[in-house]
Amino acid sequence: VGHEELFERLPLDGRVTVDIRKAEPVRVVSETAGKDSPKNPDRGDDLAYVIYTSGSTGRPKGVAVRHRNIGSLMTIGQKCFGFGADDVWSLFHSASFDFSVWETWGALTNGGSLVVVPKELTRDPARFHRLVSETGVTVLNMTPTAFARFEEADAQAPAPLALRKVIFGGEAVDLAAVRRWWNRHQAGAPELINMFGITEVTVHATIKKLLPEELGNSVSPIGRPLPGYTIRVLDPHGREQPVGVVGEMHVSGAGVAGGYLNRPELTAERFVPADPDNPGAGTAYASGDLARWLPDGELEYLGRTDRQVKIRGFRVETGEVEAALATHPQVESSVVTTSRHEDVPRLVAYTVPVTGAELSAADLRDHLAERLPSYMVPALVVPVAEIPLNANGKADLTRLTAIDLTPGETRAEHAPPSTKEERALVDAWVEVLGVGRVGVRDNFFDLGGDSIRSVQVLAAVRRRGLTFELSDLFQHVTVERLAVLCLPYEAAVQELEPFSMVTAEDRARMPEGVVDAYPMTALQTGMVYEMEADNTFSPYLNLDSFRLLGRFDEVLFRRAVGDVVARHEVLRTSFGMRGFDELLQLVHATAEVPVVVEDVRELSEGGREERIAACVRRERGISFDLSVPGLLRFFVHVLGDREFQWTLVEHHAILDGWSLNSTLGEIIGRYAVLLRDPGASREPAPVSRF
Repeated sequence: VGHEELFERLPLDGRVTVDIRKAEPVRVVSETAGKDSPKNPDRGDDLAYVIYTSGSTGRPKGVAVRHRNIGSLMTIGQKCFGFGADDVWSLFHSASFDFSVWETWGALTNGGSLVVVPKELTRDPARFHRLVSETGVTVLNMTPTAFARFEEADAQAPAPLALRKVIFGGEAVDLAAVRRWWNRHQAGAPELINMFGITEVTVHATIKKLLPEELGNSVSPIGRPLPGYTIRVLDPHGREQPVGVVGEMHVSGAGVAGGYLNRPELTAERFVPADPDNPGAGTAYASGDLARWLPDGELEYLGRTDRQVKIRGFRVETGEVEAALATHPQVESSVVTTSRHEDVPRLVAYTVPVTGAELSAADLRDHLAERLPSYMVPALVVPVAEIPLNANGKADLTRLTAIDLTPGETRAEHAPPSTKEERALVDAWVEVLGVGRVGVRDNFFDLGGDSIRSVQVLAAVRRRGLTFELSDLFQHVTVERLAVLCLPYEAAVQELEPFSMVTAEDRARMPEGVVDAYPMTALQTGMVYEMEADNTFSPYLNLDSFRLLGRFDEVLFRRAVGDVVARHEVLRTSFGMRGFDELLQLVHATAEVPVVVEDVRELSEGGREERIAACVRRERGISFDLSVPGLLRFFVHVLGDREFQWTLVEHHAILDGWSLNSTLGEIIGRYAVLLRDPGASREPAPVSRF
């Protein structure tokens, strides 16, 4: 069934063909129809399809979409867009991506035509552009990333297009591509429409007609809810966010699916009451998507909660960084993600320049520094020719993160070191920054340096017999300029002897097993005071819990924890609050961090989650004995053969956000080494001491 002119291109092998534009309508009447026939019941709640989406634990979730969900979407779509029998739709997307539901039934329920796009053409923008032109497609649905490639093909080989509507979905709109399209095509012919949606609410939930005069007002406009839908922007406690404040979107309406197939616990977690104060308000889907209301009553999309990362102890929404990059006139598109070096996460921005432009990492960092806090400025800015796509037409993070992370501009004019000082600095930068090659004119911060790594560089340089003032690195950011300020370093002279920072009287009072001591800082003293003054709230008792995929070996995990504790003095620290002339940190020769392991594999999924939640509730109310070293404790719940939950409690006076992440990363890294080789030797203690 199709159009006659298309049949010549198809391998029909004698199959019967019907040109839908010439076929006579046929009414089928059941032979058993009559007054005694049972009435056709309303089957709107019957399952129409199950489509799987990725899960945060690695286990895909099957979204159960009902017939009435699809029917409501098609009815609303017809009212909003006026689709009709003259429309020609392209089926560009895979059946595993729910955009295809909109494409298929949008055409068929309105009597239109559907052009099924061969898979190879979806990967070839030029050939797909020709197909759209030759088949007279009027309704084109694409992810913004795929449209950017379609727009490039349109610019390189213009051809007559019958497009009436171009509808974006699946990810944040690419405003740079929209602007370039409008430079060649009259605005409104075709209309460009951005729609936000999620599989769990049946494809679409909002609508925004893009207009040139509004394009600069929002970095990712998604408009208003579709008719019959309600969106609430909530904080983590379920409270409505005011205009301009970021929150999670909760979507309710006729498109909300029936939940996750055979996953009742997960369904209860994500499909929640639309209004807790009104039991009759129906169900809302807690989307995990971030947005904020604008003063004009429309929504601005700001990324995913699961793309939220922690950098140097700060929570960062990568969508906000991408939004700031989009305001640079020479950036066509970008993707911001993280990489790890020495188990420390760092932000990386992959940027595509507009045609003919040359992006400078330094310029982009300066541009972002004017708009974002310093911790949100990417450590690395990597120019790329294009953003690779996955099968659904979205950015492929796996392929992106396989790209060499040395910024391109640092390779262009490589100047090798020529003196002893320059060679020591280059080696230290390569070691700390994890880049393949460093030239003496490369900028420390463009290579991924930051305040934390500057301390690590200083330690690495001192191991090579040189030193410099830490502030010099921030003023003289190249090896060439910093090398002339380096001086010889005698480690033995610089190192403080144990107990050199306490009085002889206090040293004589030290408990057995203490190998060093020094005064508590003012910040630590304040934290301890607040904790001791308010045992009910415990403001500096921090608790985190992580779901990890992989085999759990209790013996090796305990060894990994013990090895890391042995390397770091701060993990063997207690606080001397009484009996000394001043408040002291006491470093013990040994310390044991408790590791409590519970196997909950035999419990149901709900039972496992409740056991973990009970552990969290219990541990929030248990403080630490400050006189006992090792002011942290671990709990492991074994969930499956290759899955476990790691819950930890720590006193904030010994670890801040960055050092906690570094410690946990080191434990996991050591555990991974031991899994591969249980006999692997332990790393020596670091040169830099707390």
